[in-house]
Amino acid sequence: MALSRHWVRWSWLPALLAVAAVLVWAATRSEPPDHAAATAPAPAHAAPAPVGPGAQEALEAAIAAGDWLVRTQRDDGEFAYTYDPIENEFSQKGYSYVRHAGVVWSLIVLHRRTGDEAYLRCAERGLRRMEQVTQWEGPVAYVVSRNSAPLGGAALAAVAYLALEKPTHLQRRTAAGLGEMILRLLGDDGRFRSHYPVKPPLETKEIRSVYYPGEALLALTRLYAQTRDPKWLQAARKAGRYLATRRDRDFGYTEPPPDHWYVIAVAELAPLLRERAAAADADERDALSADAIVLTDYAFKVSDVLVAGQITAARARYPEYEGGGDNYDPPRSAPAATRGEALTAVCRLADGLGQPREPYLGVLRGYARFVLRLQQGPGASSVFPEPENAIGCFAASPADPRTRMDYQQHAISCLLGLESLTRPQPTSDQPTSSAAPL
Repeated sequence: MALSRHWVRWSWLPALLAVAAVLVWAATRSEPPDHAAATAPAPAHAAPAPVGPGAQEALEAAIAAGDWLVRTQRDDGEFAYTYDPIENEFSQKGYSYVRHAGVVWSLIVLHRRTGDEAYLRCAERGLRRMEQVTQWEGPVAYVVSRNSAPLGGAALAAVAYLALEKPTHLQRRTAAGLGEMILRLLGDDGRFRSHYPVKPPLETKEIRSVYYPGEALLALTRLYAQTRDPKWLQAARKAGRYLATRRDRDFGYTEPPPDHWYVIAVAELAPLLRERAAAADADERDALSADAIVLTDYAFKVSDVLVAGQITAARARYPEYEGGGDNYDPPRSAPAATRGEALTAVCRLADGLGQPREPYLGVLRGYARFVLRLQQGPGASSVFPEPENAIGCFAASPADPRTRMDYQQHAISCLLGLESLTRPQPTSDQPTSSAAPL
């Protein structure tokens, strides 16, 4: 079992004890902690997915992860960025406000699902911290992360603000200001720049990010959904068309990248395009309908890549790898959870089109099962110096018990998505939940 270089710096005795602890911990990872299993249907176009969790099990695991975020939040509103349970060491080194914004969003959604005010209070502390690292240039707001202003930081911060049920005036204004930054990074061809041009001592960077454009597409979609301002929809259409028709060629991809944010965004954008088309004149109706088709087709192509990338029992080098993604060796919890987020969205997309969701739902269950095996429970964490500090968080992989704050974010989103798709539907005399979908 490959261990990280992180352990090389130790003297031989602590290193030996650490290796022993990891081996003992890894031996407990064959089953998820204290949850009951349910049988998943077999996908139509892939090998049968591993058995996946039921709705209640998924909800309980998401709650445990949310509790870990609440327990480990700092007084300044930041979350514990990384945690090493072997050393019982929390670290803020390299803190990312892009990931911070995503964590805040997941806590808001968890609050809306459970009604537990502890998650909302935790999210609000996180938002206050984000306000402190937000700067303004006229109508444009941007989030400073790692001495720059990344597209993803603005996008996920806007998504977090827009998820609030009762945003303040400042929060609504900030969401719009972050949207203005996104607009300024969108080129005429639909391609985004990765960072906002800032003044020294901040740095203006430019990187190739698979995920920032999809995050921005989601923010634009939700800005339009809440305001109905056509400028947000026009920008979302332009960005979506580029991602669906040109990105792979421009970047030299032989198949669509695992862009879960694109799928999540299109699952919300496509119905809005069809709704707008129904009320438009003939020319605009045809253009809106064509965009909906192109964007949806590409979302299914991305999802098919995620389905094909799941490690089935026949492909698993070790039993613990089954259900994970084949893009890392050993497979990791966060990529598996993000694939689950995308498959949750594509299930909803399929529902809206009257297509079967089962080919995707079965694989989603498999990814969720893999993720749950990596959640720290009382038994597995007992090998660590401070077991209570680890309970509820998700390990990086079957070979690495360390965690990072966004591992909880993606797991919560994946598990709540699965729970929303599989929980028993209320009868006509039962109240329905007001929680918005992920």
